[in-house]
Amino acid sequence: MIFKGLGFGLIVLLLSACGQPPRDYLQPEADSKASAASVTKQKAACTGTAYRVVLNDNLGEIALRCKVSVNQLIGVNQLTSPYIIYPGQELIIPRDPLISPETKQASDTIAWRWPIDHQTDYAYVLDSAGIQGLEVYAEVGTLVRAVAKGEVVFAENSKGPLGNMVMIRHTDEHLSIYAHLQRLQVKQSDQVKAGDVIANLGQSGRTVKPKLYFELRHKERKIPVEPILGQP
Repeated sequence: MIFKGLGFGLIVLLLSACGQPPRDYLQPEADSKASAASVTKQKAACTGTAYRVVLNDNLGEIALRCKVSVNQLIGVNQLTSPYIIYPGQELIIPRDPLISPETKQASDTIAWRWPIDHQTDYAYVLDSAGIQGLEVYAEVGTLVRAVAKGEVVFAENSKGPLGNMVMIRHTDEHLSIYAHLQRLQVKQSDQVKAGDVIANLGQSGRTVKPKLYFELRHKERKIPVEPILGQP
C-alpha cells in the first residue's frame, strides 16, 4: 500500500511539473467536456441564407442561432414530421430582404395603419423567396380596413388560392393586397381613406382557418410588411 501511495504521488508530481493540472486528468468527465467543447466550436455563427447541419444540431438551436422561427425553417425547407435533420444537410435560412433607402423614404411619406381594429393573433410569414407578408387571424366577418389612402384597383370574388381579394394603389407606387376575404365592400375605382372598411375577413381560397393575408408592394415588387406597419 505504501508503494502504491508513493506511485500515485509521483504521477501527480510529474503532471504538475509538466504544467498540467492533475484534477483535469483525474476527473472521468474531462473527456466528455472536451468533446462537447469541440462540437460547440463546430457550430459557427449563422449568417447568410444557408446553414449546413453539424452533429448534435436540432431545429430549435438552429432557429435560435439564425434568428428565425422553427416554423419558418420547416416551411421554407419543406420538412415533414418528425422533422429529422442530419449532419451535412444544407438548410435554407429565410431572410427578409432589406428595404432600399428609396423605398423606405417613399414609405415614410404615407400614414400607414393596421388593417384590423382590435388586437388579435397575427404572424409575419415568409414566401419561398424569403419576403415577408402578414397573416391576421380573427373571426369571420371581422372588419378589414384600408391601411392608407388610395384607389381600389382590384376587387373581385375568386376561387383561386387567395380567394376574394382587394388591391389598393397608394401614392409613390405602393400597392396593398388583402386576401381570403368573405365579403367585399368596395369596387374597382373607389377612392378610400386610411381606416375605411373595404371588406370582411373570411376563409375564402386555400386556407384552413379564417384569416386575412396582407402584403405590400412598391414599384410592383413585394416588400417586407413589418418595417412599414410595425406592431398593432
